[in-house]
Amino acid sequence: MFQTNLLKKATNFSFKTKAIGLAILLAVIPILGTGAFAAFLSAQNIRAQETQQQRLLARSLSQNLTRFIGLRSVDIQNISVLAPASDLLVLAKTPIAEQERLLKKAADRYKFYDTIAIVDLQGKPIAASNRLNIRPNYGNLDYFKKTIASGQPQISRVDLNTTNNRAYLYFTAPTFDRNDKMVAVILARMPVAALEVVTKTFGDDQNNWAIFDRSSRKIIQASQRLRAGRSTEDLSSFQQYRSIELMTVEDTDRYNSRPQLISYKAIVPPPGAAEMDLVAVMSEDIEILLANERPIWVAIGLGSLFAGALTAGVAFFLSDRVTKYIQRAISTITISASEIIDTVQTQEITVNEQANSAIATTDNVNELESISTTTAEQAAASATGARQALSLAEEGTQAVQKTINEMSDLRERVDEIAVQIANLGEQTGQITNVSDLVSDLAKQTNMLALKAAVEAARAGEQGKGFGVVAGEIRKLADESKKSAQKINDLATDIQTSINRTVIVTDRGTKTVTEGIQLAETTAATFIGVADAVNNVFLNSQQISASTQRQATAIQQVLGAMNTISKGSQESAVGMHKVKTSTRELNLIADELQAVVN
Repeated sequence: MFQTNLLKKATNFSFKTKAIGLAILLAVIPILGTGAFAAFLSAQNIRAQETQQQRLLARSLSQNLTRFIGLRSVDIQNISVLAPASDLLVLAKTPIAEQERLLKKAADRYKFYDTIAIVDLQGKPIAASNRLNIRPNYGNLDYFKKTIASGQPQISRVDLNTTNNRAYLYFTAPTFDRNDKMVAVILARMPVAALEVVTKTFGDDQNNWAIFDRSSRKIIQASQRLRAGRSTEDLSSFQQYRSIELMTVEDTDRYNSRPQLISYKAIVPPPGAAEMDLVAVMSEDIEILLANERPIWVAIGLGSLFAGALTAGVAFFLSDRVTKYIQRAISTITISASEIIDTVQTQEITVNEQANSAIATTDNVNELESISTTTAEQAAASATGARQALSLAEEGTQAVQKTINEMSDLRERVDEIAVQIANLGEQTGQITNVSDLVSDLAKQTNMLALKAAVEAARAGEQGKGFGVVAGEIRKLADESKKSAQKINDLATDIQTSINRTVIVTDRGTKTVTEGIQLAETTAATFIGVADAVNNVFLNSQQISASTQRQATAIQQVLGAMNTISKGSQESAVGMHKVKTSTRELNLIADELQAVVN
């Protein structure tokens, strides 16, 4: 229901509001998306850097501890070659107190051992720097047995003293006399706490270190003191670590119930230290990693919001200007369409009047043709009368008088023809002017349609229908222009024919005048009736020929007027189509105006 109401409200928004909203969304969403992606990449990069740094620290811690333990094994080997441990005679002659003093001096020198002892081959201590820290017998311990069996230095597993809850490592090295016979074993006990010489440089506020013993499953040392002595099961991922290679995982520490980023790296035992199974561990609280990432998210988020807000403002400004421009364009189109409709209506009226004038002119030309035919018949009758004049001399005066009357009538009719032809010439000139006006209107219509098409293209999807109508208007304008050109050409041909007819009519007028003069002369001086009748006969023949030529010219004018009439009717139909299309264009503009508002 809520989605339906929201959709209805969105549908009722104006085109301007929709356009601005869409522009803001298109501007802000990419920026926010890019900002989120950049923040994600930055956080991932920080996480990768922190992980890589921790792996380097774990590897470095493991290597340093391996080197440190190896050096302690070398320490014991150096002590083993010193007297009196390497010579039984010297050892037997040296008092126990002196032996212990020498051993204590060696322990003080090497610092890391709390006890150094000389043990016989059965495992019983002979002398020690501190007898309180030695066992009664070491013969049953694995690392001591391996020392006797291999003749090589050995390092024990981590020994957890339940009395003081401390962890120790034992280093053993056999001593040989001059004959390379094993005579005793040097044994040194080093507290695991001595490893802090190495580990103290690795801990900080973010990274914690620890040393795990896989054999006892205990945490023997840690930067967090309270963790020392706890079980390695605090980290379930440690149970999966079986190799000596570096491994980095995310795990929840049961000690503090916090997710940790943890790196394991085994401390590789030196030769003869196979029993030692220690692992260097570096850990970092994931919450600290997230705290390091938060400033990146906040900075990029604020930057994205600022950029989004700025872009939204620019989008709002541009969209507002664009919609205002579209509104102005629509108003211009509406006004132009109204002007086109008015112009086309005026042109349609003019074309209709032109068609009516052409029809009227055609009727007049038909009448003129009838008159010309009658004139031709009368000229033939005059010729017949002239032939009979020789035998009817006594009727000559009456015939001449009759001829004078008929010639006068003929002159009046020819004058009427001349006047009508002159009127026809003027009307033809008007047709040419109207044709030029139609051509100019077609050009203006074509320009308006072109502007309308450009505005439709700018309007995009909303202006597609408007663009189609503008294209149709252009086609109609082109057709009107071509029709006007045809009318102009036909009017020119008509004008040429009319000029020829005027010449012929002038000649006919002159001929009629001459005939009248001759008839009057005949009436006044009936002398030479035969010659006068012959002249009348010749003149009648000329009149007949001229009348025939006039009839032919009138037929041509009639054909031209029919063509003009047909063209005018076609122009009227075209004007009606233009008017209809323009009204449709006006309706589309009104609809677009309503959408924009």
